[in-house]
Amino acid sequence: MKHNSTRRALWLAATALSSLPLADTRADQPKWAPSVDVSGKAGETRRIGEVNLFLPIAQDDSNLLFLDLRTSFDNLEQREGNFGLGYRAMQDSGWNLGAYAFYDRRRSSEGHYFSQITTGLEALGQDFDARINAYLPIGRKSYEVEDSARVDLSGGSIQILSGLERAYHGGDAELGWRLPVFATDQDSEIRVYGGGYWFDAESSEAVAGPRGRIELRLYDPIEALPGSRVTFSGELQRDEARGTQHFLGLKLRIPLQAENTARRLSPQERRMTDPLIRDVDIVTQSATVSEKATLNGQTVASVTNITDGANAQSVIDGAASNTLLVVNGTTTVTSQLSLRQGQSLSSGGSTITLTGASSGRVVSFSTPGSVGTLRGAVAGNAVLALATDSKLSGLIVENTSTTANSYAVTANGISGASITNSQLTSANGAALWVNNSTATTVNTTTIRSTGAQSPAVLVQNASGNTFTDNTISATGARAAGLRLYQSSGTISGNTISTTGNGDGTNNPYALWVDQGGGSTLSGNIITATGQYGSTIYVDNSAAISISGNTLTASGYAGRGVQLFNSAGSTIANNTITTNDTTALVDFYTSATGLFMESSANTTITGNTVVTKGDAAGMNLRYSNALTVTGNKITTTGSGGIALALTGSANSSVKTNILSTAGAAAHGVQVFINANNVTVEDNTVTVSGAGSSLVNLSTVDNIRIINNRLTGAGNGGVTSNSVTNLTISGNTP
Repeated sequence: MKHNSTRRALWLAATALSSLPLADTRADQPKWAPSVDVSGKAGETRRIGEVNLFLPIAQDDSNLLFLDLRTSFDNLEQREGNFGLGYRAMQDSGWNLGAYAFYDRRRSSEGHYFSQITTGLEALGQDFDARINAYLPIGRKSYEVEDSARVDLSGGSIQILSGLERAYHGGDAELGWRLPVFATDQDSEIRVYGGGYWFDAESSEAVAGPRGRIELRLYDPIEALPGSRVTFSGELQRDEARGTQHFLGLKLRIPLQAENTARRLSPQERRMTDPLIRDVDIVTQSATVSEKATLNGQTVASVTNITDGANAQSVIDGAASNTLLVVNGTTTVTSQLSLRQGQSLSSGGSTITLTGASSGRVVSFSTPGSVGTLRGAVAGNAVLALATDSKLSGLIVENTSTTANSYAVTANGISGASITNSQLTSANGAALWVNNSTATTVNTTTIRSTGAQSPAVLVQNASGNTFTDNTISATGARAAGLRLYQSSGTISGNTISTTGNGDGTNNPYALWVDQGGGSTLSGNIITATGQYGSTIYVDNSAAISISGNTLTASGYAGRGVQLFNSAGSTIANNTITTNDTTALVDFYTSATGLFMESSANTTITGNTVVTKGDAAGMNLRYSNALTVTGNKITTTGSGGIALALTGSANSSVKTNILSTAGAAAHGVQVFINANNVTVEDNTVTVSGAGSSLVNLSTVDNIRIINNRLTGAGNGGVTSNSVTNLTISGNTP
């Protein structure tokens, strides 16, 4: 019996589709035609739409090879594409047997992409159905859920928890039965199905449970679309992970080729084009995973509080090596506290960065309690002694003793210690003393000393040191900011200052390197405001690199960079300013931008130097084989010299911009045994009365060629006791 009432109900919805041009009906056209299924189903929280193209590619009277191409989407911003190949064969017994495989690609609601291979087998009969599917994710199978990582602190134990979205492997199966409500040759049928599913992933809870569904199918409900089909469905499933889900669905089949009206398909033949039944999308789940936390590469397993200075050392001694010790509030100590190997010490109420031991996930952790301070008047010793692989972060440490050599923090005879985001202060002694240690790291920390001749940081007999992005200051007379003695390392991105005065013998050097060959000093902002203060002082440190620093010396006789006995070094791309304007100072102790002596084979390039007063921009003495290129040097004081070479033979001065504005000044001076020097392609300008562009004295084999000697050209060279002099190609 035809369901004419149903046809009439669907007629308006299909009117537009009925005008689609279909192929002419011919008795010999293929038995099974292509079609498109448009469907939707809705549940309590999820609504899914799907478009499915069924495309036969080879067939005979009882066998069919076809493509099944699908795309689906839902209200949770998920998208999926399925690209399938299927085969079905009609059996004399009345069964249709089939097999199929899909490649699936899904974008999850978290924005992650997953891929999967789906395979299945089916048996479709007149009254019964059976099918089984297997799902195997391929490619990347898990992603971290954005912003899900957090620190879990429970009972003193600490771990990092984070969300992972994983693709699950698994399978499903079902059995179906046609309810005997309609005759087998009618255009309507009701089928019910029952089965189950199981999906799992590594380190995850399985997703498994029963599934049931029911379908009402109406064949050829729209007369204008022969071969059309409408299916009403209901689904119900339950598992522990997702709870109970139910959907109501509607599917409309639109034929893309008119049905062969010469003979009507039998029920068995009609089922050859039934949709393949499989899970609608790649199964993914977000799960919480835990892992050990690390601080600066050191595992942290537990957290212990320190609140009382009287028992602080016993708390430290009783804690395991991988414990995070937290100082709450102000804790006063009367003797040195000593950490154990691998322990970490932090302030309450601070934020530290922890890293997942296995995943590398980074998460901020707010330590419990209030801001911590370790304070004590510990005479001749330190408030806190670090240990091998120990960490100090976010803590204020103060030694208020005015006795000499009273330190805030020490690292003595250890390796791998680190200090981060802390504040270290001493009244008479280095705020930080590193001695006979390796691989000490200090960053984003404020370090300050106030005592006379007390450096803020003193590093002795140590290697592999790294100081980055710190603020370091020394205010005492003759006190250095940071001193490396018989030590090497990287000093980068720091702000370093000294304000105390020197006496000409013991002077306040902001950054002082002595026997620190191979060190790197880069990207620092360094100021020295006291008399005789230099921003960088280097001695006996071969192959040191000084680059990209901003250096300002403002005190009497204050210098930018002083380099002694340090051959093979590089001074590049620094900005150097000296502000001393004192007149009639002895030239060799004046506020020079770069003063260098006995440092052969050094490269000086790309620097900007400004000096005032009776000073040189660069005074390069007794350092052979220098390369001086691309610098810009400006001096404004009377008697100043932009660039002076004294006794520095076999050197090259090229492509610099040199300017002096004071009276009796020189642009370039090549002096006393600075033999075999080439001055080429420079721009030299002088403006003061009695000044000279290029001044030569007591030298041999000098070439002054192709420079712009402003206002004079070749005539801008003055010489005294010079042999083998070449002057050519210079322009005014």
